[in-house]
Amino acid sequence: MIRFITDMPQSGPMNMAIDETLTMTLLGSGSANSGFLRFYQWSPPTMSFGYNQAIEKLIDIKTAVKSGLGLVRRMSGGKMVFHSCEWTFSLGLPQAILKKENHATFLSMFMTAIEPMVKALCAMRIPAKFADSRQQKSNSGNSVHCYAAAAGHSVFVDGKKLIGAAGVAKSEHLIIHGSIPIEICHPPDHLFYTLKKIDEGVSMTCLGNFLSSTEISLLPKKIAEKYSEFFNLAITNSLISAEEVATARNLAQHKYADLNWKEKASELNKEQGKIS
Repeated sequence: MIRFITDMPQSGPMNMAIDETLTMTLLGSGSANSGFLRFYQWSPPTMSFGYNQAIEKLIDIKTAVKSGLGLVRRMSGGKMVFHSCEWTFSLGLPQAILKKENHATFLSMFMTAIEPMVKALCAMRIPAKFADSRQQKSNSGNSVHCYAAAAGHSVFVDGKKLIGAAGVAKSEHLIIHGSIPIEICHPPDHLFYTLKKIDEGVSMTCLGNFLSSTEISLLPKKIAEKYSEFFNLAITNSLISAEEVATARNLAQHKYADLNWKEKASELNKEQGKIS
């Protein structure tokens, strides 16, 4: 079974907290045939940063906050993504159903996890495909923005990048965050400490270039149907439970509202290690 959730726009901390809560629910289920697929948007527009990015070295944090933008650090890796007019997705699947061969690599599992999205886009007449070797520019000269580089799991349409995603392995599961732009939007230039924000070597495209507004609104459901078909798992339209909402609110307030939550968690783990 795959839980399918379409959610109202939320703040950066709340969106990340909901995704972590859904991950905890999934890991706690003990099932090797369960997952979740959540589509959502952001209010206000938000810059999310990868787990390992040094945010304070990339942007002027105070100026960004004063401008009204949200800022948050993800639990997944990758680079900065500006979330404005887009469908964002979070996906959690057990690695057992992603391993097409006995010695599956992280990349091969990642691509298997994203493949139903590619098939759904193709079914809607968007000629989507994974990045080829020419498009995979792992060092594009940019250390900030997700769309400045293409990995093997990036999804391209007509030579331009449509879907960027990053993932993390947790307890034999793969958790992925990804972005599908509806319109191409960039954060203000003056927020950055470097001029290398968007590398022209990897061009972007968006859903608005291919689909009507009605089709765009239906895309999450079409993608969910492809996941059910591809993995032979039932899709269950789901709401986030009251207990999960309470957990997420606590995480949003006490973890994701702080851009330094990663460092504080590391320090706490060290202290706990000393005690034990």
